[in-house]
Amino acid sequence: YGPILLARDARDCTDGETPLTPIKDAPITTYRVEPSARDGFCDVTVTLGDRDLRLVDYMSAGDDWQGTTFAAWLPIE
Repeated sequence: YGPILLARDARDCTDGETPLTPIKDAPITTYRVEPSARDGFCDVTVTLGDRDLRLVDYMSAGDDWQGTTFAAWLPIE
């Protein structure tokens, strides 16, 4: 076991964002780790200031037949 690399997946972006859309820097106030609903390992919801971001484990990001884009985002120890 060790750190997990998390990623933003285009399937979870809203309002025309992409995984590469910059996110305003803010402190992480909460995070929640849950089993993935999409046959992945885990889903992580991170609250940055007043915004919630859904992240997935890097291995599961973009794991579909549609060529979904994704970007590494945040390691949690």
